[in-house]
Amino acid sequence: MAVTYRTMKDYPRGRWIRGDFYGITKLKCAWSDAGTLLGEIDQSPAWPYTDIGPSTAVAYDAEVKPFAVQTNSATPLSSYNYALVVVKYTTRGPTWVADHGSITESYGAAAVSLPVAEDSLFWSGGVPLNPNEIEHPVFYVQEYRIKWEQVVSPAPSYWANLIGATLIGCTNSNTVTAFTSSRTFAAGTLRFVPPTITTTYGIGVTARQTVTLGLHYKPTGWNKFWHTVNGWSTVYKNAACTTPYAPYTPAVFPSRT
Repeated sequence: MAVTYRTMKDYPRGRWIRGDFYGITKLKCAWSDAGTLLGEIDQSPAWPYTDIGPSTAVAYDAEVKPFAVQTNSATPLSSYNYALVVVKYTTRGPTWVADHGSITESYGAAAVSLPVAEDSLFWSGGVPLNPNEIEHPVFYVQEYRIKWEQVVSPAPSYWANLIGATLIGCTNSNTVTAFTSSRTFAAGTLRFVPPTITTTYGIGVTARQTVTLGLHYKPTGWNKFWHTVNGWSTVYKNAACTTPYAPYTPAVFPSRT
């Protein structure tokens, strides 16, 4: 951290409550540096404040209090020699990942419709089906949701692709590793869905973005298609079967490194 500060005596402190860690520390800095220190905590709330507790703890609250002698009581704005910054942090809530911000991951359901070979199906009594007479079966896929919060700088190279939505219509060319778990997704199994992006402003009028992205996971691969006889198969553009039909272009997706 750029601001010079000292940790007060008898701090930091921490405790566990039902599986979550909660900590508190008190930092002394120059009164004129208090706003800068708050901004640094806000932009990088990972663990630079103490050496106890798990490294996944994140600062979620910081309070500034006057400390020591007031220096200009005659002016409209009070000033002091020092400030006491009380910082609280916890493992409860999103995980902070360097260069990616505050991350929450979850999994939900999605679905795709499968074709039906109606010319080979019959009603009772041998009556053939008419085209589109029955509903198509549903193949359920999984939605891998990633929510980034407090993204201050789009420094990672993939970030411009997310913001510009240049990944629309793509599938992952790389193996993707989840940010907060060890789960991996093989190449070709994720389909990009355009993210929801919200921009807000924090301390020091620092622009930050919240990005919610849902990637559809299909274990059979998005460039494989349902064959009513052979199951999931590759489709080709020519009879010689030398040029695969791949409507989803491979591209590099965000992944934990």
